[in-house]
Amino acid sequence: MGRLIDCSRTVMKEVYGIHPLQKNTDPTSPEITEVCRILRDSEIPPIHSGFRVTAAIVFERSESGERFYATGSNIEAANIAVSICGERSALLKLREVPGPWKILAIHIASDSASFITPGTLCRELLSEFATPDTPIVMGCARNTHPSEIISLGELYP
Repeated sequence: MGRLIDCSRTVMKEVYGIHPLQKNTDPTSPEITEVCRILRDSEIPPIHSGFRVTAAIVFERSESGERFYATGSNIEAANIAVSICGERSALLKLREVPGPWKILAIHIASDSASFITPGTLCRELLSEFATPDTPIVMGCARNTHPSEIISLGELYP
């Protein structure tokens, strides 16, 4: 019986919405943070807060060493319990990708003029799939400041 799922780079992009990277791409590259900003700028702000957050999770497929990134955006509802942040949205997309894979970095961009970190729920969920030394690259609303990098372990020991 043949493989039911084709995990070629084309299928990863077209079916899973996962974007390919060059094999030697630095997982903390500012270009990936800029992708988050561009995605954020193209979105309609959530109705309740008007505050947009986008994230990109850079990962490597263990079998091939190929690198990709999955993006996600915050989604809000009147009941905050059913709202989803950008980081968890990206992680949900990544969970559809056949494994094994390893998270190499997490990028965040928001409407804030200063850096924001993942919230408590995101930290907890990310810690289930990423290692404490996974870098989190935080970008400001505009590309006027360099990104700041902190490890997941520094936020969620």
